[in-house]
Amino acid sequence: MLVLFGDILRIVATVIITVLVMYIKVIPELHKNLILQSKEHDNNRNLQQEAYYRQLSGEKIEKLFEKWTNFLVDLRTIENMDEDTMYSITSDVFMYGSDETINSFAKYMKSTHRSESI
Repeated sequence: MLVLFGDILRIVATVIITVLVMYIKVIPELHKNLILQSKEHDNNRNLQQEAYYRQLSGEKIEKLFEKWTNFLVDLRTIENMDEDTMYSITSDVFMYGSDETINSFAKYMKSTHRSESI
């Protein structure tokens, strides 16, 4: 009877250990899938936001792109710009721009202000 109980206990322990090892092997794959799903969700959300704003105000974005291009290319534009125009461009960039556009605009403004103060 004791031998039978020991055999059953060994079989149960072997099954439990096998299940645990299989589960431990799957954990990294599950973690990777969760990260991929999270990134895919974020990317889809960003694409939907951009599509919404482009559809909603394509003409405004086109005008903003024209102002932004003039602002970047022609340095005389900055020198002749009044505060209201500068506020308008900044406001439009933050309102209609993507994260990358806002980041680029902020870096450009930072470098512009730095060079003017030197």
